[in-house]
Amino acid sequence: MSWIETPAGSRPWRERADRSVAAPEGLPLNQLSNVAVTEKLSALRMESYFEEWDSRADIPNAFKTLKRAGKGKATMKSD
Repeated sequence: MSWIETPAGSRPWRERADRSVAAPEGLPLNQLSNVAVTEKLSALRMESYFEEWDSRADIPNAFKTLKRAGKGKATMKSD
């Protein structure tokens, strides 16, 4: 395979490295690339989800709720 024919225009040294990872997994090189891109997109989506979730958090209310937890209940034998 010449440099022009490699996936996404990658360099030959990168292709060798990619193949060394793909071979033990039994994956074709293009499938390995697809999996890597999918995992990266998933991580980016998860990051934005947590940023959005964090922006909606009501920390003072959460602490009030935690202070109330268990009040008025007898301790259990396992405590």
